[in-house]
Amino acid sequence: MSSEPWPKRGAHTASPLDSFVCAHLTAHEHKLPQRVADYNYIVGSLVFPPHKPSTALTTIYDTSHLFFFGDLNFRLDLPETHPLRGPGNHDSLVSALDSESGREELKEYDQLRVEQKKGTVFVGLREGDFWKFKVCPRRFVLRAMICGGFMHAWLL
Repeated sequence: MSSEPWPKRGAHTASPLDSFVCAHLTAHEHKLPQRVADYNYIVGSLVFPPHKPSTALTTIYDTSHLFFFGDLNFRLDLPETHPLRGPGNHDSLVSALDSESGREELKEYDQLRVEQKKGTVFVGLREGDFWKFKVCPRRFVLRAMICGGFMHAWLL
């Protein structure tokens, strides 16, 4: 095991009311259990000094506003029988993601939403309506923001 803290993470409390967590969870579709473990490690290990008059340590859930963002790496996990699954259906999948109705239909396969419904991650938190936003092709990303072929979460 490395001596480096893993998963990569950062947290900051701006006031007794706000917490910001930026995380880079384990990548690759098939590593979902590791992503869930990463999240739970972060949530379980981030503690802050007590807020007066209390003497108890506080967690990220003790704030009124929690912003958890970064490269969370949750993916679309289409079943083997789904007509848009597989590399031969890439263009059709991109077309589906290009429309709000297509994104709405595909959101049920989002690993994050599925795990959240199971109660394994982000319990009590609300995700933004990601399916309402059009996919932005990489060619529109500013080259200055790309480091080693990928964009760091803290640059978003």
